[in-house]
Amino acid sequence: MSSILKVLSILLLITVFSCNTVGKNQLLTSDVEMEINERILEVMSRSEFNGARWGMEFYIPKTNEVIYSHNGNQFFTPASSMKVFTAGTAFEYIGVDYHFHTPVYRTGPIIDGVLRGDLVIKASGDLLLGGRVNEDGSINLPSPDHTYDMSVGAGPVSNYTLQSIQFIADQIAASGIKHIEGNIFVDNSLFREEIGEVGGTGAITVSSMIINDNLIDVTIVPASIVGAPAELHISPESSYLTVINETITTSATGRQDVPGGFVMMGSNPLRFINNITNDDGTNTVTLTGEISLDSVPAFRVYRIPEPDRFAEIVLGELLYEKGITVQSDSNVRPDFAELSRFYFAENVVAELLSPSLDVQVLPMLKLSSNPHTVTWYYLIGAIAGGESDNAYDKGKELQTELFEKAGVESLAMPPRETINALGQVSNVDRAFEEEYMPSSFTNFLTYIYRQPYFERFKNTLPVLGIDGTLAETHSNSQAAGNVFAKTGTAMQMRRLDGVTSINIKAALAGFIELPNSEIIVFSVFLEYSPSTANSVEAHETIGDIVNIVYEAMSS
Repeated sequence: MSSILKVLSILLLITVFSCNTVGKNQLLTSDVEMEINERILEVMSRSEFNGARWGMEFYIPKTNEVIYSHNGNQFFTPASSMKVFTAGTAFEYIGVDYHFHTPVYRTGPIIDGVLRGDLVIKASGDLLLGGRVNEDGSINLPSPDHTYDMSVGAGPVSNYTLQSIQFIADQIAASGIKHIEGNIFVDNSLFREEIGEVGGTGAITVSSMIINDNLIDVTIVPASIVGAPAELHISPESSYLTVINETITTSATGRQDVPGGFVMMGSNPLRFINNITNDDGTNTVTLTGEISLDSVPAFRVYRIPEPDRFAEIVLGELLYEKGITVQSDSNVRPDFAELSRFYFAENVVAELLSPSLDVQVLPMLKLSSNPHTVTWYYLIGAIAGGESDNAYDKGKELQTELFEKAGVESLAMPPRETINALGQVSNVDRAFEEEYMPSSFTNFLTYIYRQPYFERFKNTLPVLGIDGTLAETHSNSQAAGNVFAKTGTAMQMRRLDGVTSINIKAALAGFIELPNSEIIVFSVFLEYSPSTANSVEAHETIGDIVNIVYEAMSS
């Protein structure tokens, strides 16, 4: 046999062996593939989604098999499902075992119980300060999250929204300090603050000092008689905010809620107006609007404009309750570059150590918090990128770097410029301004699947029928408890030739875990008219599709 024939024979044998090997490793059979195709087509053909646009891809990363794809390379608006990208970037560049350290330094000696200097809280960007973390280490994740204060059932994170600040106060008291001759300051120089509109949840200050998500929770209870002001329950209560109550209780209305979970707004809705910032950094705001006699308690949040001043005030008040007085001058603002010379271990009088990063991302992923999402880009840029002045841009740059490694394509949308409270153009909403393909998500999730942190990442996502934003979806299906995925919902309004059209976007992206522990990565996108279906129905229908794949691949 000639040498050429020998080579050809060897190549043929290798080819045959390779084909047999792939065949043995394949998890998808032709019968299962046909079943999935037929059943998904039936779902997409439902009358309530006539004219809807679908996109999806289901993929097995272990065997590199595409189970099903429809418009897999078209661009869609992912809405909040893009938060898997944000979390993945944090896992990749900051690290799953990262802990936030929030120390409190003294800038002078303690003599006979008197601190001859200031206390400085060095803000670290810990997103769980406030009432998220209980004394036993468990995490409070009530759904809907209080950042969605217009949602039915929203309320405070916990019964004590200053839990972690109380822990700091306890440590300071244990250090022997009885009086502080100086001030309490917050050093929030980890990254430059920015103010802007975030994901439709209102204007926020993005800061490295975060207590109770920088929100003050207000529960509004109707009075027992018509015409009387409602009763207000404010948490946390402090001198930082004075609320002037101009609410009115009206007659019974037979209250109903909009399908999808948002409270119906009347002609005079409950809202905060006329915010005044006083010379000492405290604020006075008016709560106005109507609540009906038969209404369940309503809920609104006040978004704290100066997180550093809020932290200084509430810590000072907690210390005062412990008999520790502060000789404070609110007109003094420090030079933190100068004070940083006191930042060493001997001067630490208190410190908080956060849970690990996979716990830190839970409000963003389980509850879909938009303020958390935007803040993560600043934290990634500041902590992993070492950038303080342009931390957000650095965080997005690192995400782009990860996208290149994972094979993610995106389509940048024209930026929606928002004018902040200072009259400046703000871009903190840019995190939500890209479109992606279903294959972009499956490529990214496949990359995550192949990382050592995969299991911990998977467990941060809402679980179908169990918790988070998926708690009420498909709770009785076979797939319940076996799908770990991030939801997304968005509304797009367009006006053309005097006619306004509304388009709703729904999405789900994540992992399916089969009974044999094999993993499927997937993404599903749906764009539809609200005249034919609502968001609950849309997500149930997406759940139908995911359940089809789970059932077929489990048989």
